Parts: sequence; structure tokens; C-alpha cells
Amino acid sequence: MSIPPVLAVPGGRAVGRLKRIGARGLLALLAVAVMMLLSVLGALLPGATLPLTWYVPVFDSAMVVMLAVVLFLSSTDVVIRRHGRSLPLAFVSVVLGMLWLQHMLTFPGVIPFTLPFVTNQTAPFLFQAAHIGTPALFAWILLHQVGSLAQPRRSLVRAVALALAVSVAAVAVTAGLALVLPPLIIGGRFTEFNTLLQAGPFLAVAFVAVAYRRARGPDRRIESSVIAGLIFVSVETMVFMFMQARYDGFWYVGHALTVLPCAALLVGTVGLHAAARRDAEVQLRVMERLKESQQRLQVIIDTSPSAVIMITGSSDRSLIQRHSDSPSMPGSIRSRTIRLGVACSSMLRAVSPSPASSVL
Repeated sequence: MSIPPVLAVPGGRAVGRLKRIGARGLLALLAVAVMMLLSVLGALLPGATLPLTWYVPVFDSAMVVMLAVVLFLSSTDVVIRRHGRSLPLAFVSVVLGMLWLQHMLTFPGVIPFTLPFVTNQTAPFLFQAAHIGTPALFAWILLHQVGSLAQPRRSLVRAVALALAVSVAAVAVTAGLALVLPPLIIGGRFTEFNTLLQAGPFLAVAFVAVAYRRARGPDRRIESSVIAGLIFVSVETMVFMFMQARYDGFWYVGHALTVLPCAALLVGTVGLHAAARRDAEVQLRVMERLKESQQRLQVIIDTSPSAVIMITGSSDRSLIQRHSDSPSMPGSIRSRTIRLGVACSSMLRAVSPSPASSVL
């Protein structure tokens, strides 16, 4: 059954408009739709009548586990690839993991005893530190320039040690600020100062939108996952702006969304690890073919002991020479030797970026 042209025109116009909007426009429309859906969902959920004390520890522990996986995969990539593209991921995973871990331990009802220098304001302040620190650290990943590492293990140890020092200092400073700054929550309801701090992530996202240039960014997979994480941070920040009290509907929805930036970072790291594994498998197959070709070439050379074959990749075309004093080679052997020599030289250039030269 064909569609009448009158009915088909609006659909074609809609598709054309969507194409003009582009991928970023569609992503923005999707983010707006998600925010509207979450806002309606938060409004329909009951108020502060259902205190689930296990809710925050569950999501905090999930984020800690995901960041630990990111740390392991990124550290492996740094050591094996000898490149710094995953070094910022390792640094960020340690800092954020420590912040969310301390937030979980200081949340009311998680630990049956009171920790030193911990008050009822410590957990909200640690949450704000992690919530604002996430887009700030994601922005640093996009803007940080990376390159090859001469000593990857030493660079990795230094980055992890620096991340631990930064996270410990951040926790200590945040705990101290919780003792001197105005409270963020009173009687289960959040103050205006807390609402002001909730808008902090928007500043980091706006800075990335202005300062980031795609051509200077990191690996494409890291870039995509970090940008997705920033979008998730914007969505959850918008939800938290409607939050009025602990355990209300927007509080539950917002804390569930805090997992998404860490999940995006994990997905990007796993994709980077899978791509590196595929590249390693391709290089292994190329090396196997190169070894087979060298063996066949050696057999041909052995049939004519006086011949000297030179393969060089110093120019665009392979150069294969025969010593002037050696006797003439049969035509079939010469042609097979040239073909194998060209194949070996091509595979050498494919495996190694620098010109390869060998004398067989």
C-alpha cells in the first residue's frame, strides 16, 4: 500500500529538519525530553515520607566499583601501549572514587558509630564536592594534552599517587568547610545555600562548551564518553535544582542519575580497551604473515646460494637488487623473489612506522 503524496510531504519535511539540526541538536532535544520526563517522574513520586537509608550507599558503592574498573583498564592501557591517553582516566577515577567512598561512609545510618570530625553536614558537603568535581575533572580530561611515555610505569605511579594526595586533601578541606560554612540541610530540608551550590556543575559544562576544540581532544572513544558524562551531569543537576528535602521524589531520581557519568566513563574505557585488543590481534596476524613470507623467501634464496637479496623500505617502492658478480637467476625464481620481497617490505612498513631495512 503506497502512501499518498500529501501525507508523505510532512514526514519528508520533518526528516529534512532533523538532518539540518544535526547530531548535536538531536542530542540536545533528547536531553530536554529526558529532563522533562524526570521532572514529571520526580513530581509524581511521594514527598519526604519514604526514608530509604540504603539507597545512597548502594549507588555510591556502584560508582566506586565502576571507577575501580576504569582505574584497572586505564592502567593496563598505559603500561601496554606506552601512551598517556588513559592516564587522565586513571587520575580521575581515583579522585572521584575516593570522594564518593567518603560520601558513602559519612551518610547518616551507614556506619553505626560517629567518625571523628564528621557532622550531619559532612555528607552533603562531600556530595557537593563530588558533584561539582565530576564535570571539572571531565573538562580536564578533554583539555589535557597527552603523548607517548618513555617510562609508563613510573608515570602511572606518579599519577595515582598525585590523585590519592589530591583526593585526601579534597576530603579534608571539605570536612573542614562543613564545620565553618552555613549548613546545607536543616531538619531534613535543603537550604538556599545548597541550591546555590547545585548550580556549580553548569559552570564547568559551560566552560567546556566555550574552551574545548575537537581537534585538540583525546582519543575519540574517550572524548565521546566524557561528553556523554557531561550531558548526564547537566541532566542530574537540573533535577537536583527542584529538590527540596532529603528523601523526596527529586532526591531519589537525582541520586540515581549520579551513576550515569561514571557509567559513561566506564563504557568509554571498555571500548578503548576492546579497540586496543583488536589492533593487537591485527598486528599479530600481520607479523605471522611476515614470518611466513620470510620463510618462503629464505627457501628461494637457498635454491640460489650466490644471490644476494636486499629489501629496503627507505623509498616509496621496494628496492630489490642482486649482486653483479652472482650468476643469473632463473626467471621463475627471480619473479617469485621479487613478489615475496615486495610483500615483506610492505608488511614491514605496515607494522613499523619507521623505514625498515634488512639484508637477507
